[in-house]
Amino acid sequence: NSSKYDDALHILMVVRGTKSMSDLITDAMMEATDYEIPVPGNDNNGSSIRGKAHSGMIQSGQYLVQRHKKLLSTLLKLSNKQKIEVTLIGHSLGAGAATIAAMEWNSKAYLRRQRQQKNDDSSSTRDNTNDDDVEAYNIPISAHVVGFGCPALLSEQLSRSTRDYVTTVIADADFIPRMSGATLVNLLLDLRKLDYRKQAERDVEQALRELQTRFTGYSSSSSDNGSEK
Repeated sequence: NSSKYDDALHILMVVRGTKSMSDLITDAMMEATDYEIPVPGNDNNGSSIRGKAHSGMIQSGQYLVQRHKKLLSTLLKLSNKQKIEVTLIGHSLGAGAATIAAMEWNSKAYLRRQRQQKNDDSSSTRDNTNDDDVEAYNIPISAHVVGFGCPALLSEQLSRSTRDYVTTVIADADFIPRMSGATLVNLLLDLRKLDYRKQAERDVEQALRELQTRFTGYSSSSSDNGSEK
């Protein structure tokens, strides 16, 4: 329903959060692995932004790009538009996967890997490169993300590189966006230093007072009932 004067095909993609056991395993993979994306607009000179990212989220985001490349290419042809502008909305795991997918699309990182794969195939005895795949990868596409409860998945430099196209929404003290392998280690170190004895003594005293009040009230009520009989 976009204007005929708009040269972009607008697509909304919704990515669900954790649902299955495999999703839970992906969440639990807190291993930080090397990740790099080309600097936007400088794909030809090899400049990259390097850092660390959640390995499970990388795989999920790259899967989204791979799975939908031909569909997006087909939709662009049918629409007679010049480019695609996709908005991804995700929750939890879906927000993390959507963020990686947007980084891949906006930086054209998938194009660099596709060209590398093509070079590797051409140097081998069998050339498995599919011309349709090449065309599907070369579609002009830009992406924006709105992520609800997005996990902590990027190192600082990579995270800052997404500020123009990723918006995250955090509900109050939701711990998921703040939780990572590093923050869990920091939590354990803080717990080791915590002197919990005073708090424990206070909690025990409070529990004893509560029990005493309840049992005293119960005993008085039983005595009253006995006297009436």
